[in-house]
Amino acid sequence: MTITFLGDFNKLEKCVLRTGVPGKWREIPHHQVQYRTDDDAILNWWESTGTVAFQGPKLAIEKLKKPFVRAARKKGLLKGKRDTDEEIGDLNRQLQGAVTEITKLKKQQKRMRIDIAELKEAAPRN
Repeated sequence: MTITFLGDFNKLEKCVLRTGVPGKWREIPHHQVQYRTDDDAILNWWESTGTVAFQGPKLAIEKLKKPFVRAARKKGLLKGKRDTDEEIGDLNRQLQGAVTEITKLKKQQKRMRIDIAELKEAAPRN
């Protein structure tokens, strides 16, 4: 997924801070800024194009990338397609929510059946 960050460095820094992933910033020639986490994930950002790219061990990248993208997208600071993993994650959360609601409804239905059965038993017979 190509990510274009639409903000300035201060906004980028805030989005990275919201990830909660510790690391250090450094400037690199050719208008590039890099954030390197303690577990070796790297976020590269080129001010001239707004391009954001990630490098490093896969698990470390995911630990940084997902919350960064979420924070930046929430602030309207990203341009680019959502990647399949994000879409699948959103669908999984929606599905889990639906399953939770169905479970609640089934429990409620069971309680109602018990209540109806108790009412029938308590009702006077003619």
